Amino acid sequence: MFRTVYVSQGQQLNIKNNWLIIKDDSKNSAIPLDDIQALIIDNLQTMISSYTLCMLAKNGINTILCNDKHLPACNILSLNNHYKSSSVLKNQISLSKNIKDILWQNIIDAKISNQIKVLQLNNVDDFILSKLKQLKLTLLPGDTTNREAVCSRIFFY
Repeated sequence: MFRTVYVSQGQQLNIKNNWLIIKDDSKNSAIPLDDIQALIIDNLQTMISSYTLCMLAKNGINTILCNDKHLPACNILSLNNHYKSSSVLKNQISLSKNIKDILWQNIIDAKISNQIKVLQLNNVDDFILSKLKQLKLTLLPGDTTNREAVCSRIFFY
């Protein structure tokens, strides 16, 4: 359970042998239900049966239907949570503070790196890039010095 499937072109959704089948005029796509965490249907013409919706719910797949403005209109959730997602959540909660701080440091490091790449692609002044790079080098576990906010302020300025 790791994929979010976005359906904007499919005309019909079915379940066959524990696979989600997405049919449209030109082709069929198939995705194992075990791989899907969420399904977003952003096409008002897509047909889906109650059996398919029940199978999605049975497999713990969060299904979101969008309206004509491409905004979520409803969310179909399983009444029985899937054991995999709850066990992953329990494992994440039980991590030590040090591990959580290191993971948070890695997330912020990636965010700052992405900000630097975006600015480089847009030929932004080298002074701003060097400032972000310097701040990235001083990033601490848990971001106790709040480098994320400082870099965001520079990035969005």
